[in-house]
Amino acid sequence: PSKTRIIHFIGNLPNDVTLPDVGDSEDELKTITTSGDMSYWGYKSFNSVTELKDFKGQTLTLYRNKAKISITAADGVTASIAGVANAYQYGVLVPHNNDSFNFDLDTDYQTLPSNTTKISEQTGGAFTYVFEHPNDSKADALNVICKVGDLYYKVALAKKVDDVMVYYDIIRNHQYNIKINQVDTNLGKANFQDAADANNEPIND
Repeated sequence: PSKTRIIHFIGNLPNDVTLPDVGDSEDELKTITTSGDMSYWGYKSFNSVTELKDFKGQTLTLYRNKAKISITAADGVTASIAGVANAYQYGVLVPHNNDSFNFDLDTDYQTLPSNTTKISEQTGGAFTYVFEHPNDSKADALNVICKVGDLYYKVALAKKVDDVMVYYDIIRNHQYNIKINQVDTNLGKANFQDAADANNEPIND
């Protein structure tokens, strides 16, 4: 239509998610959440119909609605990500900051779901993906369960600053890397669930 000036591009949308119809308010996108697989979103505003038509054949960046957590280890240490604990089950499909859809690689805000159900989930490997998570307190923090050797450990996405643990907000389309140098085997658990359920502090606390 001649009045169309804004287009949202969405990829890998789950089958159970319904998008607004063409011509509906874009504000309806703000409440859509997904669970499970990662989805992608991009946004383009056009100043004229001519600019819109000329966009054919051009490229647009699509942003993931999950963050990536990866793991590396010191020489002689074998480590992998076994899964996550206390992670959000749902993520918001389209990032927005109040009335603005201005997400880019420098964005530091989160778009959090109203449904804050949390799960523990086994994944396994050198990396995993999670939905955005506020990480605003130790009790609410997302924990990564890492397998080091034959034992499992709870690791927080945080670092110590002047002996105080500072937790990282988990923001979509960002990557967080865990580096394992050494572990105290006395803190290790025999399996994923024992580590996820453990009352002990994360090993990097």
